[in-house]
Amino acid sequence: MKPLALLLFALVVLEAAGCGWGGRAGSGPATVSGATSGDSLTAAASRKFLPGRVSDLQFVYPRRYYARSFVNCSYLVTGDSNGGCDRGVVVASYPLRSQPESGGSGARFSHNGVALELYRPPADQVLASVNLGDRRLSLWQFDPPRTDNPYSPENKPPPPEQWEAFFQVDGASYWAIAWVGTKANKSDRAALAALINSVHARGQTPRQPSPRPAPQVTRVLCGGTASNPRVPDKALAGGSGSGAYHICVQIFGHTCRVWTRRFNAPPADVRERHFQLRASFCRFARRFLKHNPRGYSIPPTRPGLTALLPQSRVG
Repeated sequence: MKPLALLLFALVVLEAAGCGWGGRAGSGPATVSGATSGDSLTAAASRKFLPGRVSDLQFVYPRRYYARSFVNCSYLVTGDSNGGCDRGVVVASYPLRSQPESGGSGARFSHNGVALELYRPPADQVLASVNLGDRRLSLWQFDPPRTDNPYSPENKPPPPEQWEAFFQVDGASYWAIAWVGTKANKSDRAALAALINSVHARGQTPRQPSPRPAPQVTRVLCGGTASNPRVPDKALAGGSGSGAYHICVQIFGHTCRVWTRRFNAPPADVRERHFQLRASFCRFARRFLKHNPRGYSIPPTRPGLTALLPQSRVG
């Protein structure tokens, strides 16, 4: 059986058993929560893979890899002024020290290997907008390295090999940080892809990773005619709550008219806006049209890690 197919088989067996996780950490097994449970895998699968768990997430990873759990309560790492802690695990293709997480005293990331750091931040921090639901984690959900790090008190930029995904499961947020060494071999890249795709909500039979969403078109110009304007559903949004609306402009030479339509209102239910809203949105629209003369923009496709890692059988 091929390694990726065996990994998927191991994951199915693990889900049926509903187990916790055990891992290799150089000197012995490590746990994030629950007991070591490598015995729950079939004999064939347990020779190749081990189950992992972080709070309400579970996954499987190659037995030849190394894993260490961690708890880090340092403000310089968590950014939590209430003393909350990051709790998670690092899985890597190379040996790990104690406190192996980003910002930890034993952090070490190899240019010849790959790693995945998976952790739950303090409960009082912001809730992720992406809900994993009953899906597996996707490669495209990982964002490329940023030039700044708004989540770090020191605002230090991450290294170019580091990719991040922020998501929620059952009302709790999680970070997944993937490290892809510039000299990592094809086998380790494939193993990391399979490991990422195996991450899912504990106790569920997960569906395949969510497909990459279509690019969100942003429209500034109204449709219809001068006497009968239409505000597109894909126009920019403004307001909040029950007062939320779509907004667009009609521009004829030096004349600029601004129209809005409440969310879910009939197409003809439009309202012309004046004063400060009109002035500010007209300024924005004219700048927008200089770069997007057709009146709309389509953001570039978000490739995530798919450009660096091969697609696995589970994703």
